[in-house]
Amino acid sequence: MCGYGYTVAGGPLASYFASDLIHRLFHADKIGENTVFHYADSYSQCVALAKESPELAVRNAHTLQYFALDVYAYDIAAPGQGCTGEPVEEEETEAAATASSASASATSSASSSATSSAEAAAVTAPTSTTDAAESTTESATESAESVSYT
Repeated sequence: MCGYGYTVAGGPLASYFASDLIHRLFHADKIGENTVFHYADSYSQCVALAKESPELAVRNAHTLQYFALDVYAYDIAAPGQGCTGEPVEEEETEAAATASSASASATSSASSSATSSAEAAAVTAPTSTTDAAESTTESATESAESVSYT
């Protein structure tokens, strides 16, 4: 867990299945008993919540996840040392999200252009298909008229 530069404070919470599972289980009525909610998200926000409102921090889903990851790291992954690390600045996270959003927007624009081109092609396609269908219908009608029933 503490390998490849991962830290509890700086890494994403869903990096490990167990952490994500803990989060989801706390939202289950039988386990969380409708007492675990979202009051803070990032590591820094969870630390601030613990200082300002400890009664909410112990019922915050992400605080419980961070706690479980930190305890596991300290006891199992890197005994006696752990890998708490330093929190990633939220500005960096927002910049990454903005870059991701810009990339998605560019992809969406390219997709829209391709869709518009395909729609333009589709508008002209039915005309030729209709002409072909009319031609086939005329041919079938002529053939049917020429058949004599004796």
